[in-house]
Amino acid sequence: FGGEFGWLTRRLAGKKPRPLIVAHTDGLEPLQAHLTAHLENTLSFKHRLTRPLHAWLDNMAFQYADAFVGGCEADVRFAQEKGFFKTTNAASINVGVDAEYLGIPFQSEKEHRVIFFGTWSQRKAPERIVRVMNQVLAADPRCTFEVLGASGAAAAILAGFPAAQRSRIKVHPKLPSRDVAATLLKAKVMFFPSHYEGFGMATSEAMGCSCAAVVTPTGFGADLHDGVDAMVRDYSDEPGMVKNILALLADDALRLRISRAGWERVQTLSWQNQCRQLAETYGHWLDAWDANAGRLKAGFVQ
Repeated sequence: FGGEFGWLTRRLAGKKPRPLIVAHTDGLEPLQAHLTAHLENTLSFKHRLTRPLHAWLDNMAFQYADAFVGGCEADVRFAQEKGFFKTTNAASINVGVDAEYLGIPFQSEKEHRVIFFGTWSQRKAPERIVRVMNQVLAADPRCTFEVLGASGAAAAILAGFPAAQRSRIKVHPKLPSRDVAATLLKAKVMFFPSHYEGFGMATSEAMGCSCAAVVTPTGFGADLHDGVDAMVRDYSDEPGMVKNILALLADDALRLRISRAGWERVQTLSWQNQCRQLAETYGHWLDAWDANAGRLKAGFVQ
C-alpha cells in the first residue's frame, strides 16, 4: 500500500526467486497528484518541498510491482495509461461497505434535504460545495443542507453562506455510525463533489441509505453511471451540479429511480464479497505466476 513501499518493492524485485509483488492501493498517489495539482499553493512549505521525493517513491512502488489492485476503475485506467500495468495484471475491486449501511430497507419517503458527508478539507472541494449549495438554497427555499463528518469546521462552513441561509444549514457533531446512517436515511440527495477519492466510502454508504448521489468522476463515483445510479458531473460543471440537485429535489420520480438503482448497486458490496473477489484475483495471478516459475510473462510487466 502506497509509495512508502517503493524501496521495499525495488528490493524484493531483485530477489531470486522473485516473489509476485502486488501494489494494492486505496488511493493512487500519481492520479491524486495529477487531479489536485491546482491546489499546490494550499500545501505547507514542508509538503511542497518533499513532494518530488514522494512522487519518485510513488512511481517506484508501481514500477517494480507485477500487478495492481485499485479501489475504482479510474485508478486502474490511469495506471494503465501511465504504462505501469496491462489489462491482465490490473484489477478494480471496490472497498466493502460496513454493515451499518447495508441491508437497510429502501427508504422512499425523505425530508427535503441535501447532505454532504466527509471532512471539510481541500481534497473534498469545500469552495465548490459552498458555491453550489448557495445557489441551491437560493433557488429552493424549502431545502435544508446538512454536513456530516466535519464537526470541527462548523464556523468556517457557516461563514461561507449568507446570513439569511444559515438557519437552514446544520453541521452535525461527531456521530456514531448508527446515527450517521439514521441521518442519511432522512436526506433526499447526497452531494459529494470531491477533487479526488481512492474510493470514497461516504458515497456508497449514502447510497445504502437510499440517497440519490450527485458526485464527480473519482473513486466510487467513477464506477457509477450518470443518470442511472447517480448523477455524475465533471469537476468544473458546477451549473450541472446545481441543476441535478434541484431536479432530484423537485422530481420524486427521478429521485426514486436514481436512488433505487444506487441502493441496489451497493447491496453486493459487503466486506465478505469484496474480500472473496480479492482472494480470487490473487489466486488467478499466483496460478499464472507459478506456471511460469516466477518469470515475467506477457501480462506481467516490470
